[in-house]
Amino acid sequence: MRSNIPWLYLLSRRGWSVLGATSGDPASPYIRCSKDLQQESCSDPSGLCGAKNLRSVLEKREDSMFDGAMARIIKTAVIGAGPAGCVAAHEAARAGRKVVLFEKEKAVGGRTLTHRSGGHVLDTGAGFFTNFYPRLKSYNRALGLESDVVRLSRQNVLISDHRIAPLALGSPLSFFRFPLVGAADKIRMLGVTLGRTLRYRGVDLADPASLAALDTDSIARDARKFLGESVYQYLVRPGIEPFWYFSCEEVSKALYIGLQAKAADAVFFTYGSGMDSFCRKLAESVELRTGKSVTSIGEKPRGFSIRFSDDKEDFDEIILATTANVAAKLTAKLSESVVSANQKHFLQSQMYAANVIVSFRLPAGVLPDSDTRIPCGTGENPVAAITSNSDKRAGHSGEDLVSIYLRGDEAKKLLKSKQKEAFARALALARKVDSRLIKLPLEPFYMKQRENAIPVHSVGRYRQAATFLEEQSGPIVFAGDYLANATVEGAIHSAQSAVAALLKGAGLR
Repeated sequence: MRSNIPWLYLLSRRGWSVLGATSGDPASPYIRCSKDLQQESCSDPSGLCGAKNLRSVLEKREDSMFDGAMARIIKTAVIGAGPAGCVAAHEAARAGRKVVLFEKEKAVGGRTLTHRSGGHVLDTGAGFFTNFYPRLKSYNRALGLESDVVRLSRQNVLISDHRIAPLALGSPLSFFRFPLVGAADKIRMLGVTLGRTLRYRGVDLADPASLAALDTDSIARDARKFLGESVYQYLVRPGIEPFWYFSCEEVSKALYIGLQAKAADAVFFTYGSGMDSFCRKLAESVELRTGKSVTSIGEKPRGFSIRFSDDKEDFDEIILATTANVAAKLTAKLSESVVSANQKHFLQSQMYAANVIVSFRLPAGVLPDSDTRIPCGTGENPVAAITSNSDKRAGHSGEDLVSIYLRGDEAKKLLKSKQKEAFARALALARKVDSRLIKLPLEPFYMKQRENAIPVHSVGRYRQAATFLEEQSGPIVFAGDYLANATVEGAIHSAQSAVAALLKGAGLR
Protein backbone atom coordinates (compact mmCIF):
# COMPACT_ATOMS: atom_id res chain seq x y z
CA MET A 1 0.00 0.00 0.00
CA ARG A 2 1.46 3.42 -0.96
CA SER A 3 1.37 6.14 1.67
CA ASN A 4 -1.34 8.76 1.28
CA ILE A 5 0.16 10.90 4.01
CA PRO A 6 2.89 13.15 2.55
CA TRP A 7 6.14 12.65 4.41
CA LEU A 8 6.24 16.42 4.87
CA TYR A 9 3.72 16.05 7.70
CA LEU A 10 6.10 13.81 9.58
CA LEU A 11 8.75 16.53 9.68
CA SER A 12 6.91 18.75 12.16
CA ARG A 13 7.56 18.14 15.84
CA ARG A 14 3.83 18.06 16.61
CA GLY A 15 3.29 15.58 13.80
CA TRP A 16 5.92 13.29 15.31
CA SER A 17 4.14 13.40 18.66
CA VAL A 18 1.04 11.98 16.98
CA LEU A 19 2.57 9.57 14.55
CA GLY A 20 5.45 8.30 16.62
CA ALA A 21 8.40 6.99 14.65
CA THR A 22 8.54 5.68 11.09
CA SER A 23 9.54 2.17 10.24
CA GLY A 24 13.10 3.42 9.86
CA ASP A 25 13.00 3.33 6.07
CA PRO A 26 12.19 6.76 4.52
CA ALA A 27 10.88 5.02 1.39
CA SER A 28 8.59 2.66 3.33
CA PRO A 29 4.82 2.86 2.67
CA TYR A 30 4.19 2.00 6.32
CA ILE A 31 4.20 4.08 9.47
CA ARG A 32 4.88 2.90 13.02
CA CYS A 33 1.99 4.27 15.08
CA SER A 34 2.19 5.65 18.55
CA LYS A 35 0.53 3.29 21.04
CA ASP A 36 -2.63 5.37 21.42
CA LEU A 37 -3.46 4.84 17.72
CA GLN A 38 -2.45 1.19 17.29
CA GLN A 39 -5.71 -0.30 18.57
CA GLU A 40 -7.76 1.73 16.09
CA SER A 41 -5.59 1.47 12.97
CA CYS A 42 -3.16 -1.43 13.20
CA SER A 43 -3.58 -5.17 13.03
CA ASP A 44 0.18 -5.73 13.07
CA PRO A 45 1.46 -6.18 16.64
CA SER A 46 4.67 -4.38 15.66
CA GLY A 47 2.72 -1.18 15.20
CA LEU A 48 3.50 -0.95 11.48
CA CYS A 49 0.31 0.03 9.71
CA GLY A 50 -0.78 1.18 6.32
CA ALA A 51 -0.75 4.95 6.00
CA LYS A 52 -4.20 4.90 4.41
CA ASN A 53 -5.70 3.21 7.49
CA LEU A 54 -3.92 5.61 9.79
CA ARG A 55 -5.15 8.63 7.91
CA SER A 56 -8.71 7.34 8.08
CA VAL A 57 -8.47 7.01 11.85
CA LEU A 58 -6.99 10.47 12.21
CA GLU A 59 -9.73 11.98 10.08
CA LYS A 60 -12.44 10.26 12.13
CA ARG A 61 -10.91 11.61 15.33
CA GLU A 62 -10.66 15.08 13.74
CA ASP A 63 -7.17 15.21 15.10
CA SER A 64 -6.16 18.84 15.41
CA MET A 65 -2.47 18.07 15.25
CA PHE A 66 -2.87 16.36 11.87
CA ASP A 67 -4.86 19.33 10.61
CA GLY A 68 -2.21 21.69 11.93
CA ALA A 69 0.53 19.75 10.18
CA MET A 70 -1.39 19.95 6.91
CA ALA A 71 -1.72 23.72 7.32
CA ARG A 72 2.01 24.13 7.79
CA ILE A 73 3.22 22.94 4.41
CA ILE A 74 6.37 24.95 3.72
CA LYS A 75 6.37 26.54 0.29
CA THR A 76 9.80 27.14 -1.23
CA ALA A 77 10.74 29.09 -4.35
CA VAL A 78 13.94 28.23 -6.19
CA ILE A 79 15.03 30.93 -8.63
CA GLY A 80 17.29 29.73 -11.43
CA ALA A 81 17.23 26.28 -13.06
CA GLY A 82 20.88 25.61 -13.76
CA PRO A 83 22.62 22.71 -12.00
CA ALA A 84 22.62 24.51 -8.64
CA GLY A 85 18.94 25.42 -8.84
CA CYS A 86 17.79 22.03 -10.06
CA VAL A 87 19.73 20.19 -7.34
CA ALA A 88 18.44 22.62 -4.70
CA ALA A 89 14.85 22.17 -5.88
CA HIS A 90 15.21 18.39 -5.93
CA GLU A 91 16.72 18.24 -2.44
CA ALA A 92 14.23 20.71 -0.97
CA ALA A 93 11.38 18.61 -2.35
CA ARG A 94 12.93 15.49 -0.84
CA ALA A 95 13.00 17.31 2.50
CA GLY A 96 9.24 17.79 2.29
CA ARG A 97 8.99 21.28 0.84
CA LYS A 98 6.44 22.24 -1.78
CA VAL A 99 8.86 23.57 -4.39
CA VAL A 100 8.32 25.88 -7.35
CA LEU A 101 11.34 26.21 -9.67
CA PHE A 102 11.56 29.43 -11.73
CA GLU A 103 13.66 29.80 -14.88
CA LYS A 104 13.73 32.86 -17.13
CA GLU A 105 14.77 30.82 -20.19
CA LYS A 106 12.41 28.48 -22.00
CA ALA A 107 14.31 25.42 -20.77
CA VAL A 108 16.32 24.33 -17.74
CA GLY A 109 20.08 23.95 -17.84
CA GLY A 110 21.63 27.34 -17.16
CA ARG A 111 25.23 27.21 -18.29
CA THR A 112 24.79 23.54 -19.18
CA LEU A 113 21.99 24.38 -21.65
CA THR A 114 21.98 22.14 -24.72
CA HIS A 115 20.79 23.33 -28.14
CA ARG A 116 18.96 20.69 -30.16
CA SER A 117 18.20 21.38 -33.81
CA GLY A 118 18.41 19.61 -37.16
CA GLY A 119 19.55 16.36 -35.57
CA HIS A 120 22.41 18.08 -33.74
CA VAL A 121 22.95 18.07 -29.97
CA LEU A 122 25.19 21.03 -29.09
CA ASP A 123 26.35 21.91 -25.58
CA THR A 124 26.41 25.70 -25.28
CA GLY A 125 28.32 25.96 -22.01
CA ALA A 126 29.79 23.33 -19.71
CA GLY A 127 30.51 20.39 -21.98
CA PHE A 128 32.06 17.71 -19.79
CA PHE A 129 32.51 16.31 -16.31
CA THR A 130 35.20 14.10 -14.81
CA ASN A 131 35.76 10.98 -12.77
CA PHE A 132 36.61 13.08 -9.71
CA TYR A 133 33.07 14.48 -9.33
CA PRO A 134 31.72 12.09 -6.65
CA ARG A 135 28.51 14.05 -6.02
CA LEU A 136 27.55 14.04 -9.69
CA LYS A 137 28.42 10.36 -9.94
CA SER A 138 26.05 9.62 -7.07
CA TYR A 139 23.23 11.58 -8.73
CA ASN A 140 23.84 9.84 -12.05
CA ARG A 141 23.32 6.52 -10.31
CA ALA A 142 20.25 7.64 -8.38
CA LEU A 143 18.60 9.33 -11.36
CA GLY A 144 19.25 6.53 -13.83
CA LEU A 145 21.60 8.62 -15.97
CA GLU A 146 24.55 6.22 -15.97
CA SER A 147 23.53 4.70 -19.30
CA ASP A 148 23.68 8.16 -20.92
CA VAL A 149 27.27 8.84 -19.81
CA VAL A 150 29.76 8.90 -22.70
CA ARG A 151 33.53 8.86 -22.30
CA LEU A 152 35.32 11.62 -24.20
CA SER A 153 38.54 11.61 -26.14
CA ARG A 154 40.97 14.16 -24.70
CA GLN A 155 43.14 14.51 -27.78
CA ASN A 156 43.91 18.20 -28.17
CA VAL A 157 46.00 20.15 -30.63
CA LEU A 158 47.79 23.21 -29.27
CA ILE A 159 48.69 25.92 -31.77
CA SER A 160 51.35 28.61 -31.35
CA ASP A 161 52.18 30.85 -34.32
CA HIS A 162 50.77 28.16 -36.64
CA ARG A 163 53.02 25.54 -35.06
CA ILE A 164 50.94 22.42 -34.42
CA ALA A 165 51.52 20.48 -31.19
CA PRO A 166 49.28 17.45 -30.45
CA LEU A 167 48.76 16.65 -26.77
CA ALA A 168 46.64 13.80 -25.39
CA LEU A 169 45.78 14.40 -21.76
CA GLY A 170 46.86 11.52 -19.55
CA SER A 171 49.34 10.14 -22.11
CA PRO A 172 52.99 10.18 -20.91
CA LEU A 173 54.24 9.50 -24.45
CA SER A 174 52.29 12.44 -25.86
CA PHE A 175 53.56 14.66 -23.05
CA PHE A 176 57.23 13.84 -23.69
CA ARG A 177 56.77 14.34 -27.43
CA PHE A 178 55.12 17.74 -26.94
CA PRO A 179 57.40 20.11 -28.88
CA LEU A 180 56.63 23.49 -27.29
CA VAL A 181 58.29 22.79 -23.93
CA GLY A 182 61.85 21.59 -23.30
CA ALA A 183 62.81 18.32 -21.60
CA ALA A 184 64.13 19.98 -18.44
CA ASP A 185 60.89 21.91 -17.96
CA LYS A 186 58.86 18.73 -18.49
CA ILE A 187 60.81 16.87 -15.82
CA ARG A 188 60.38 19.81 -13.48
CA MET A 189 56.64 19.82 -14.12
CA LEU A 190 56.39 16.07 -13.48
CA GLY A 191 58.14 16.46 -10.15
CA VAL A 192 55.89 19.30 -9.00
CA THR A 193 52.76 17.51 -10.18
CA LEU A 194 53.72 14.27 -8.42
CA GLY A 195 54.43 16.14 -5.19
CA ARG A 196 51.12 17.94 -5.31
CA THR A 197 49.25 14.76 -6.17
CA LEU A 198 50.60 13.11 -3.04
CA ARG A 199 50.05 16.16 -0.86
CA TYR A 200 46.70 17.46 -2.10
CA ARG A 201 44.93 14.35 -3.37
CA GLY A 202 42.26 14.73 -0.71
CA VAL A 203 41.35 18.31 -1.61
CA ASP A 204 37.66 18.65 -2.49
CA LEU A 205 37.55 20.85 -5.59
CA ALA A 206 33.88 21.65 -5.06
CA ASP A 207 34.16 22.80 -1.45
CA PRO A 208 35.65 26.27 -0.88
CA ALA A 209 36.43 25.34 2.72
CA SER A 210 38.72 22.59 1.40
CA LEU A 211 40.38 25.04 -1.00
CA ALA A 212 40.73 27.90 1.48
CA ALA A 213 44.24 26.99 2.69
CA LEU A 214 45.49 27.12 -0.93
CA ASP A 215 43.78 30.44 -1.67
CA THR A 216 46.87 32.60 -1.22
CA ASP A 217 48.18 33.49 -4.69
CA SER A 218 47.25 33.54 -8.37
CA ILE A 219 47.69 30.68 -10.84
CA ALA A 220 50.12 32.77 -12.88
CA ARG A 221 52.45 33.60 -9.99
CA ASP A 222 52.41 30.05 -8.66
CA ALA A 223 53.10 28.47 -12.06
CA ARG A 224 55.91 30.89 -12.91
CA LYS A 225 57.49 30.32 -9.50
CA PHE A 226 57.42 26.52 -9.49
CA LEU A 227 57.30 25.60 -13.20
CA GLY A 228 58.79 28.46 -15.18
CA GLU A 229 57.52 30.73 -17.96
CA SER A 230 57.53 28.15 -20.74
CA VAL A 231 55.38 25.62 -18.88
CA TYR A 232 53.06 28.39 -17.75
CA GLN A 233 52.45 29.69 -21.29
CA TYR A 234 52.27 26.37 -23.16
CA LEU A 235 50.80 23.92 -20.64
CA VAL A 236 49.20 25.69 -17.67
CA ARG A 237 47.31 28.46 -19.47
CA PRO A 238 45.98 26.12 -22.20
CA GLY A 239 44.73 23.79 -19.47
CA ILE A 240 42.74 26.51 -17.71
CA GLU A 241 41.76 29.50 -19.85
CA PRO A 242 40.05 27.69 -22.78
CA PHE A 243 37.67 25.94 -20.38
CA TRP A 244 36.94 28.68 -17.82
CA TYR A 245 37.54 31.79 -20.01
CA PHE A 246 39.13 33.84 -17.23
CA SER A 247 42.79 34.83 -17.05
CA CYS A 248 45.26 32.86 -14.97
CA GLU A 249 46.70 36.21 -13.90
CA GLU A 250 43.58 37.06 -11.89
CA VAL A 251 42.41 33.72 -10.49
CA SER A 252 43.36 31.89 -7.30
CA LYS A 253 45.82 29.01 -7.55
CA ALA A 254 43.52 26.88 -5.36
CA LEU A 255 41.58 25.58 -8.37
CA TYR A 256 44.76 24.90 -10.34
CA ILE A 257 46.49 22.97 -7.53
CA GLY A 258 43.35 20.95 -6.94
CA LEU A 259 43.26 20.05 -10.64
CA GLN A 260 46.97 19.18 -10.62
CA ALA A 261 46.39 16.72 -7.82
CA LYS A 262 43.72 14.92 -9.86
CA ALA A 263 45.35 15.11 -13.30
CA ALA A 264 47.25 11.81 -13.33
CA ASP A 265 44.20 9.58 -13.76
CA ALA A 266 41.60 12.09 -14.95
CA VAL A 267 38.89 10.76 -17.28
CA PHE A 268 36.35 13.02 -19.00
CA PHE A 269 32.70 12.36 -19.79
CA THR A 270 29.56 13.96 -21.15
CA TYR A 271 25.92 12.96 -21.55
CA GLY A 272 25.05 11.49 -24.91
CA SER A 273 21.73 13.31 -24.95
CA GLY A 274 23.25 16.66 -23.90
CA MET A 275 24.82 18.19 -20.80
CA ASP A 276 21.52 19.63 -19.63
CA SER A 277 20.15 16.08 -19.21
CA PHE A 278 21.16 16.28 -15.55
CA CYS A 279 19.04 19.38 -14.93
CA ARG A 280 16.14 18.09 -17.00
CA LYS A 281 15.99 14.89 -14.95
CA LEU A 282 16.15 16.69 -11.61
CA ALA A 283 13.44 19.16 -12.61
CA GLU A 284 10.96 16.33 -13.20
CA SER A 285 10.41 16.05 -9.44
CA VAL A 286 9.19 19.64 -8.87
CA GLU A 287 6.75 22.21 -10.23
CA LEU A 288 8.65 23.96 -13.03
CA ARG A 289 7.90 27.37 -14.50
CA THR A 290 10.08 28.19 -17.48
CA GLY A 291 10.00 31.51 -19.31
CA LYS A 292 9.27 33.19 -15.96
CA SER A 293 11.75 35.90 -15.02
CA VAL A 294 11.62 36.88 -11.35
CA THR A 295 11.74 40.68 -11.12
CA SER A 296 11.49 41.38 -7.39
CA ILE A 297 11.25 39.89 -3.91
CA GLY A 298 9.20 41.60 -1.22
CA GLU A 299 9.06 40.91 2.51
CA LYS A 300 5.79 40.09 4.25
CA PRO A 301 4.99 39.59 7.95
CA ARG A 302 5.33 35.86 7.29
CA GLY A 303 7.29 34.95 4.21
CA PHE A 304 7.92 36.70 0.92
CA SER A 305 6.13 37.83 -2.20
CA ILE A 306 7.81 37.08 -5.53
CA ARG A 307 6.94 39.04 -8.66
CA PHE A 308 7.53 37.35 -11.99
CA SER A 309 6.36 38.03 -15.54
CA ASP A 310 3.41 40.28 -14.55
CA ASP A 311 2.32 37.94 -11.76
CA LYS A 312 3.12 37.35 -8.09
CA GLU A 313 3.07 34.53 -5.55
CA ASP A 314 3.81 34.11 -1.85
CA PHE A 315 6.45 31.75 -0.42
CA ASP A 316 7.83 30.85 2.99
CA GLU A 317 11.42 30.35 1.81
CA ILE A 318 13.58 31.24 -1.17
CA ILE A 319 16.69 29.66 -2.66
CA LEU A 320 18.45 32.05 -5.05
CA ALA A 321 20.36 29.89 -7.54
CA THR A 322 21.10 32.64 -10.04
CA THR A 323 24.37 34.31 -10.91
CA ALA A 324 25.65 36.53 -8.09
CA ASN A 325 24.79 39.77 -9.89
CA VAL A 326 21.14 38.72 -10.28
CA ALA A 327 20.99 37.57 -6.65
CA ALA A 328 22.45 40.93 -5.57
CA LYS A 329 19.81 42.84 -7.52
CA LEU A 330 16.89 40.77 -6.22
CA THR A 331 17.97 41.04 -2.56
CA ALA A 332 19.26 44.63 -2.53
CA LYS A 333 16.15 46.05 -0.82
CA LEU A 334 15.60 43.22 1.66
CA SER A 335 16.24 43.93 5.33
CA GLU A 336 19.59 42.96 6.81
CA SER A 337 17.83 40.56 9.16
CA VAL A 338 17.08 38.47 6.07
CA VAL A 339 20.15 39.13 3.91
CA SER A 340 23.06 40.65 5.82
CA ALA A 341 25.22 43.56 4.69
CA ASN A 342 28.18 41.16 4.38
CA GLN A 343 26.17 38.85 2.14
CA LYS A 344 25.07 41.74 -0.06
CA HIS A 345 28.63 43.00 -0.38
CA PHE A 346 29.89 39.54 -1.33
CA LEU A 347 27.24 39.18 -4.03
CA GLN A 348 27.86 42.66 -5.43
CA SER A 349 31.63 42.16 -5.58
CA GLN A 350 31.55 38.92 -7.61
CA MET A 351 33.17 39.30 -11.03
CA TYR A 352 32.48 37.18 -14.13
CA ALA A 353 34.25 36.24 -17.35
CA ALA A 354 32.34 36.67 -20.60
CA ASN A 355 32.00 34.04 -23.33
CA VAL A 356 30.57 33.87 -26.84
CA ILE A 357 30.13 30.60 -28.74
CA VAL A 358 29.37 30.52 -32.45
CA SER A 359 28.76 27.27 -34.33
CA PHE A 360 28.86 26.51 -38.04
CA ARG A 361 27.49 23.65 -40.10
CA LEU A 362 29.73 21.86 -42.56
CA PRO A 363 29.51 18.58 -44.49
CA ALA A 364 30.51 15.52 -42.49
CA GLY A 365 34.03 14.26 -43.13
CA VAL A 366 35.38 17.55 -44.48
CA LEU A 367 37.59 18.13 -41.44
CA PRO A 368 40.68 15.89 -41.48
CA ASP A 369 40.32 15.30 -37.72
CA SER A 370 37.96 16.22 -34.90
CA ASP A 371 40.55 17.18 -32.28
CA THR A 372 39.98 20.30 -30.19
CA ARG A 373 42.25 23.15 -31.29
CA ILE A 374 43.60 25.45 -28.57
CA PRO A 375 45.77 28.53 -29.22
CA CYS A 376 48.60 29.03 -26.75
CA GLY A 377 51.63 31.21 -26.10
CA THR A 378 52.30 34.67 -24.70
CA GLY A 379 49.76 37.45 -24.95
CA GLU A 380 45.98 37.35 -25.03
CA ASN A 381 44.25 34.54 -26.91
CA PRO A 382 40.75 35.76 -27.82
CA VAL A 383 39.92 32.36 -29.30
CA ALA A 384 39.63 30.00 -26.36
CA ALA A 385 39.10 26.84 -28.42
CA ILE A 386 37.82 25.44 -31.70
CA THR A 387 35.90 22.18 -31.43
CA SER A 388 34.15 19.65 -33.61
CA ASN A 389 30.84 18.29 -32.36
CA SER A 390 31.60 14.84 -33.79
CA ASP A 391 34.43 14.61 -31.27
CA LYS A 392 31.78 14.30 -28.53
CA ARG A 393 28.78 12.50 -29.95
CA ALA A 394 27.20 11.27 -33.14
CA GLY A 395 24.98 13.90 -34.72
CA HIS A 396 23.38 14.58 -38.05
CA SER A 397 24.47 11.83 -40.44
CA GLY A 398 25.42 14.23 -43.21
CA GLU A 399 26.74 17.18 -41.21
CA ASP A 400 29.19 18.15 -38.51
CA LEU A 401 29.43 21.28 -36.39
CA VAL A 402 32.49 23.44 -35.78
CA SER A 403 32.22 25.69 -32.73
CA ILE A 404 34.40 28.69 -31.93
CA TYR A 405 34.64 29.82 -28.30
CA LEU A 406 35.66 33.43 -27.65
CA ARG A 407 36.87 34.91 -24.38
CA GLY A 408 38.29 38.14 -22.98
CA ASP A 409 37.83 41.54 -24.62
CA GLU A 410 36.71 40.07 -27.95
CA ALA A 411 33.88 38.20 -26.24
CA LYS A 412 32.81 41.38 -24.43
CA LYS A 413 32.74 43.31 -27.72
CA LEU A 414 30.42 40.75 -29.29
CA LEU A 415 27.96 40.49 -26.40
CA LYS A 416 25.57 42.97 -27.98
CA SER A 417 26.47 42.28 -31.61
CA LYS A 418 24.01 41.10 -34.20
CA GLN A 419 24.39 37.50 -35.30
CA LYS A 420 25.79 38.26 -38.74
CA GLU A 421 28.51 40.48 -37.31
CA ALA A 422 29.37 38.02 -34.53
CA PHE A 423 29.61 35.04 -36.89
CA ALA A 424 31.90 36.97 -39.25
CA ARG A 425 34.18 38.29 -36.50
CA ALA A 426 34.48 34.93 -34.74
CA LEU A 427 35.32 33.15 -37.97
CA ALA A 428 37.93 35.76 -38.88
CA LEU A 429 39.64 35.31 -35.50
CA ALA A 430 39.48 31.52 -35.71
CA ARG A 431 41.00 31.44 -39.19
CA LYS A 432 44.04 33.29 -37.85
CA VAL A 433 44.54 30.38 -35.46
CA ASP A 434 43.41 27.40 -37.54
CA SER A 435 44.17 27.51 -41.26
CA ARG A 436 41.91 24.48 -41.86
CA LEU A 437 38.92 26.80 -41.62
CA ILE A 438 39.95 29.15 -44.44
CA LYS A 439 38.47 27.18 -47.34
CA LEU A 440 35.78 25.17 -45.59
CA PRO A 441 32.12 25.62 -46.63
CA LEU A 442 30.85 26.88 -43.26
CA GLU A 443 27.21 27.85 -42.71
CA PRO A 444 26.16 29.73 -39.54
CA PHE A 445 24.17 27.47 -37.19
CA TYR A 446 23.94 28.82 -33.63
CA MET A 447 25.25 31.56 -31.34
CA LYS A 448 25.14 32.02 -27.56
CA GLN A 449 26.35 35.16 -25.79
CA ARG A 450 26.96 35.09 -22.03
CA GLU A 451 28.08 38.22 -20.23
CA ASN A 452 28.32 36.40 -16.90
CA ALA A 453 29.57 33.06 -18.12
CA ILE A 454 32.05 32.00 -15.44
CA PRO A 455 32.60 33.35 -11.90
CA VAL A 456 36.10 34.71 -11.37
CA HIS A 457 37.53 33.37 -8.12
CA SER A 458 40.22 35.93 -7.49
CA VAL A 459 42.74 35.41 -4.69
CA GLY A 460 40.89 35.21 -1.38
CA ARG A 461 37.52 34.47 -2.95
CA TYR A 462 37.38 30.82 -1.89
CA ARG A 463 37.95 31.81 1.72
CA GLN A 464 35.15 34.37 1.48
CA ALA A 465 32.83 31.82 -0.14
CA ALA A 466 33.55 29.29 2.61
CA THR A 467 32.59 31.87 5.24
CA PHE A 468 29.45 32.80 3.28
CA LEU A 469 28.28 29.18 3.11
CA GLU A 470 29.04 28.57 6.76
CA GLU A 471 27.10 31.61 7.95
CA GLN A 472 24.04 31.55 5.69
CA SER A 473 20.71 30.46 7.13
CA GLY A 474 17.09 30.52 6.00
CA PRO A 475 14.55 31.71 5.11
CA ILE A 476 16.60 33.03 2.16
CA VAL A 477 19.71 31.13 1.06
CA PHE A 478 21.99 31.15 -1.97
CA ALA A 479 23.43 28.54 -4.33
CA GLY A 480 25.61 28.77 -7.41
CA ASP A 481 29.06 27.99 -8.72
CA TYR A 482 30.34 31.38 -7.49
CA LEU A 483 30.07 29.78 -4.03
CA ALA A 484 32.24 26.81 -5.05
CA ASN A 485 33.90 26.73 -8.47
CA ALA A 486 32.68 26.78 -12.05
CA THR A 487 31.93 23.08 -12.39
CA VAL A 488 28.75 21.04 -12.14
CA GLU A 489 30.24 19.43 -9.05
CA GLY A 490 30.73 22.85 -7.48
CA ALA A 491 27.15 23.81 -8.26
CA ILE A 492 25.93 20.61 -6.61
CA HIS A 493 27.91 21.28 -3.44
CA SER A 494 26.57 24.82 -3.19
CA ALA A 495 22.99 23.57 -3.64
CA GLN A 496 23.33 20.88 -1.01
CA SER A 497 24.82 23.44 1.38
CA ALA A 498 21.96 25.86 0.67
CA VAL A 499 19.26 23.29 1.43
CA ALA A 500 21.06 22.22 4.61
CA ALA A 501 21.19 25.88 5.70
CA LEU A 502 17.50 26.27 4.88
CA LEU A 503 16.54 23.29 7.02
CA LYS A 504 18.79 24.47 9.83
CA GLY A 505 17.22 27.91 9.70
CA ALA A 506 13.71 26.42 9.73
CA GLY A 507 14.55 24.56 12.92
CA LEU A 508 15.52 27.83 14.59
CA ARG A 509 12.47 29.80 13.46
